[in-house]
Amino acid sequence: MGTSLPTADYVARFDKVSENWSALGNLPLNSIVRALAWGDTGLYIGGQFTNAAGLGAADFIVKWGGVDIWTALGDNGAGNGSLSGAVHAIAVSGTGATQRVIVGGGFPYVYNGSLAYLPDVSYLTFWDGADWGAMSADFQPINGSVYAITLIGTNIYVGGDFINAGGVPQADHAAKLSAGAWSALGDDGTGDGSLKSSVRALAGNGSRLYLGGFSQV
Repeated sequence: MGTSLPTADYVARFDKVSENWSALGNLPLNSIVRALAWGDTGLYIGGQFTNAAGLGAADFIVKWGGVDIWTALGDNGAGNGSLSGAVHAIAVSGTGATQRVIVGGGFPYVYNGSLAYLPDVSYLTFWDGADWGAMSADFQPINGSVYAITLIGTNIYVGGDFINAGGVPQADHAAKLSAGAWSALGDDGTGDGSLKSSVRALAGNGSRLYLGGFSQV
């Protein structure tokens, strides 16, 4: 029986060559991780945890840049994190100065350095390396949790508990965001969306989008 790694609770690294597990730092996370995504400068980690690596503002999301190198993504101006609830999905778009970390979850509010929350970013937002923002200037907020995000080309697909994304009546539980405009993925013939319950997983392959989680199409 091997030695346990208490500092690797909820997130860990596996070396495929040595076949050894290791922790990402000296302090474990305090709750579940639900999303991981690599960016230019590190690994973005999202979930239900708070105060990652002892950082008061590293609530629900944090960037890991190497062993014991942790960075909070903004704050709420009062020492806590920018997001008001758990992160369920992360996707990274672009590189360098144009890189965007797209984040979805169960957060109705996003704060960007002050206790005044940002408008129009409920449940889905992006981090540009310095600030949180809305996905487009005329973005209408999603009205329920986002559980999945995938990118196909320049299009962003999201899935979750929401309905009528961007004010589109058929954009229920899954929707496409392209150049700041929302569109539905089909409909049920009566003016509502094709899916009748939450989408929890998305994957793209060429021109095909694969979705999982719902019980009826």
